[in-house]
Amino acid sequence: MKWSRSLSARLAAAGALALMLAAPVSAAPIARISAVVESGVSPAGMVRQGLPRYLAAELARAGADGFPPGAQLELVIREIYLSHDGGMPFGTTNDFSSMPDSITGVTRVLDSRGRVLVERRAFATSAPDSGGFGPGNEARRVDALLRALAYWVARDIAR
Repeated sequence: MKWSRSLSARLAAAGALALMLAAPVSAAPIARISAVVESGVSPAGMVRQGLPRYLAAELARAGADGFPPGAQLELVIREIYLSHDGGMPFGTTNDFSSMPDSITGVTRVLDSRGRVLVERRAFATSAPDSGGFGPGNEARRVDALLRALAYWVARDIAR
């Protein structure tokens, strides 16, 4: 009698587990967004603070929610390049066009256990005069790059 009860309990538990595994996994938004800045890239603090905020807003706008529960987005920044100020003779090419500012890195979407689901190159540019001229223009230029990168990463991840 004891054996039959434990067998029936085991069968019931196995049946419940099979139903749970057969049920579709619900799609969810990204649970956590982080920005990792490789050593030597500056301004690291500005990137770590601003990029996750911009990415969260762009992902919400893009409707990116087809991920397994607990998925994380990690953006590794490898380089930020600020060209010479636009409009200045030393900041132009031979045809008098300014070289763009740029930011490069890698986008990774990880599951809740840290396994890589998606890994793609991340790249964005902006005009060198995006920050205007005068004091603080470099910070404004980096901010313009972070916003552009967030837009393109969200667009890439949402499709």
